[in-house]
Amino acid sequence: MASEGGRETSYVGAWRQSTEPLSVGILGLGRAGAALAGELSRSPIRLAGIWNRSHRLLPEELEGIPFTSGTDLPPPSLLEGANVLLLTVHDSAIAELSGRLSVPGGTVVLHCSGALGAEALSQL
Repeated sequence: MASEGGRETSYVGAWRQSTEPLSVGILGLGRAGAALAGELSRSPIRLAGIWNRSHRLLPEELEGIPFTSGTDLPPPSLLEGANVLLLTVHDSAIAELSGRLSVPGGTVVLHCSGALGAEALSQL
């Protein structure tokens, strides 16, 4: 939920009022991250970039999308260029990573764990 003029509104409602195009960043290029990146790359949604902590080759279908791997944190250009961030890292890394991210205000951050709730992102 987001606050707008003293009343609560959903992120979707706030998004519909935005003139900014949807731009997604993917943090973690494991099975889930690669699958989501592949699907998003074939959609009208812009991929701001992909980051993976360990060195990894970018799948051929994703060539041309900004990609960083082998760094401790995603580059600021990825965090600033996305208005939605998908954390597709291992469940055990979600809370630690989210606590270290410097995310611009207004950015929606989601994780893709089926085992963890929203509290995993409480350090944002």
